[in-house]
Amino acid sequence: MRFKNAWASVAGFGLVFVVLCAPPAQASVFIHEILADPPLSGGDANGDGVVSSTGDEFVELYNDSGQAVNISEWEIFDAVQLRHCVADDTWIAPYGLWVVFGGLGLNNGGDTVWLYDDEGFFVDKVSYGTDGGQDQSLTRSPQREAGAMVLHTQLDPDNRFSPGAFVCTDKRSSHAVPEFPTWTLVFAGITGFFFLQRCMPRSAFPQKI
Repeated sequence: MRFKNAWASVAGFGLVFVVLCAPPAQASVFIHEILADPPLSGGDANGDGVVSSTGDEFVELYNDSGQAVNISEWEIFDAVQLRHCVADDTWIAPYGLWVVFGGLGLNNGGDTVWLYDDEGFFVDKVSYGTDGGQDQSLTRSPQREAGAMVLHTQLDPDNRFSPGAFVCTDKRSSHAVPEFPTWTLVFAGITGFFFLQRCMPRSAFPQKI
């Protein structure tokens, strides 16, 4: 009986340890700005001195948390195919931005941009329609919970895009929620606890006096 008690204690501690020590959720990273249609005039978004309808396209990610996030080998898809795989040892600083230019093949008339982490788990997505072809970028509105993308000039009338810079000065605090792997560990911990209670004899648990 003592052996069973010890086993139950070790198993319970292990489940709690797994849940509490699960890797932090990466749901604080989201797609912040997209330029599918670089303007022919003044559209040198990547700053190389040449305006290109393909080279100046970009997708910008924002880390809405106080911890750096490793996005190595994360993948960006559009509605057609994989468009970019993030290089190894790539991090987004706390409340920082990361931008990828060119080779994205974004459709001006409408597309969906998907973001997945290095384990293939969904992180974020943005869909847009013909507003993507207005010679300017689309950026998250301050009400990002609704997933709204608005024309850049609605937030900054003087500029049509701002890769690597914030459109608004309102850096809101993180609203991250556990992503799929974290929720799985939590569920496993709760399920394991009740399983131990059902399978272990009642004498293995403290009894009311």
